[in-house]
Amino acid sequence: MLTHLFLVAGGVVFTASILGFCLHSCSFLYLLRLGGKLAPPRATPLSEEELPFQLIQLPIYNEDPEMVGQLLASAGRVRYPEEKLLVQLLDDSDRPVISGRLQKLIEDRQRRQPERRFVYLHRENRRDFKAGNLNHGLTEALAILGGEGEIDPDRVIVSIFDADFLIPPDYLLETAPHFAQATTGAVQVDMDYLNGKANALTR
Repeated sequence: MLTHLFLVAGGVVFTASILGFCLHSCSFLYLLRLGGKLAPPRATPLSEEELPFQLIQLPIYNEDPEMVGQLLASAGRVRYPEEKLLVQLLDDSDRPVISGRLQKLIEDRQRRQPERRFVYLHRENRRDFKAGNLNHGLTEALAILGGEGEIDPDRVIVSIFDADFLIPPDYLLETAPHFAQATTGAVQVDMDYLNGKANALTR
């Protein structure tokens, strides 16, 4: 009798789990379809004078230098006024070979694009890990901006990209207008993938 009750209870739990999974999948597909129909609000483009200062932070920890090189190249292709843009490579790597190659990548990129500011920062310790790395970079950036005297630190937009990202060229120009609203504190955008259409699985 007890075994029979356990079997019934197990069957009920199993059936409920399957139903829950099916309902979740259906609701998820509905949200995906709905999301495709809801276009994001279009913000009024800003003039070059109105554009705020932008800080791009690229936090790195023992990443493949070749992949980081692609990331830096995409940061170099971003369209934005040069005097209003600072790109930081925040290296938390604990392998000197990698750090050396990353520093050389920055030097090479700066030689190719002397009009754009690329900064390499390496910490002596990994205190607070990635968050600490980003905070360290932000402190250094605000010190640079404060030294210039013409930039209000409260009007700096920070964008963060991991090593496996490629930055779309118009990313900054398309997102900056949203921050013209005083109530906007953050903007989240869609991601795309290099292999997004490579096969049925990635699609």
